[in-house]
Amino acid sequence: MGVEVDFYYDVVSPWSYIGFEVLLRYEKEWDLDITFKPVFLGGVMQASGNKPPATLPAKATYGMSDLTRSSEYFDIPISFPSVFPTNTIQPQRFLHALIKDGKSEQIPKISRAFWQAYWGGKGIDIGAPEGKGIKEALAGVLSDGEIQRLLEIAVSAEVKEKLKEITQEVIDLGAFGAPW
Repeated sequence: MGVEVDFYYDVVSPWSYIGFEVLLRYEKEWDLDITFKPVFLGGVMQASGNKPPATLPAKATYGMSDLTRSSEYFDIPISFPSVFPTNTIQPQRFLHALIKDGKSEQIPKISRAFWQAYWGGKGIDIGAPEGKGIKEALAGVLSDGEIQRLLEIAVSAEVKEKLKEITQEVIDLGAFGAPW
């Protein structure tokens, strides 16, 4: 058994995207046992009193510089999304629906599809109402029927509560952003 890593993340975060790709890139070499834990970054930010980088000029300037540098260093192309920020409660619940449905092994593939749709220059607002962005992001990744079925699971009280629970878990660990 390798090093256990709990990776708390939100697909709205480009730093989560970079961290995710680096962990997967070196998973075998570093002997990692990764547990992906989708959280709602908006809840983390609110609970910690943190503010999004775009709302603070110095943080925004440094953040863009750091993001560009990290993107280039790790060779992970990032394009600023057309809608930013977006509300990712639906995609994060969708990821928990996968877990509830016994498909945890698909979390990396679906998370990557969300990030590439949002941060990869495709111009897809993954937080668009009624699952529209999710459907666009996952076209060709999952069948339309599977997407719809998981969207229905994603609005269940159990999935909503699980996202709140995991978000509170990372807040209790001291998180103020993502990844954690």
